[in-house]
Amino acid sequence: MDHLVEKCMYDVEEVARCATTGIAANLFGGQTLDSWAGFFPKLLIDAATGRTLDEAAEYVVKYLLENNTKAYLRWCYVKCLFIDEGLCSYS
Repeated sequence: MDHLVEKCMYDVEEVARCATTGIAANLFGGQTLDSWAGFFPKLLIDAATGRTLDEAAEYVVKYLLENNTKAYLRWCYVKCLFIDEGLCSYS
């Protein structure tokens, strides 16, 4: 992933490195996607229940503003989000 980040034309602070598991994120110095994003499955389920897509997005943004300002600011300033979805094959 480092070679992709280096080719990215943004400052380091504007690039996020994420993975779906902590072990994968640890391999390249990133963090899990849900940790970086500041939300978790229950929040997304609550947001989606009985709401349109726009209403759900507003619900999540309001949640982040009220409960996780750091994550909200990460979303405001990120220009490039790398998500490692590496697959393992076993023989």
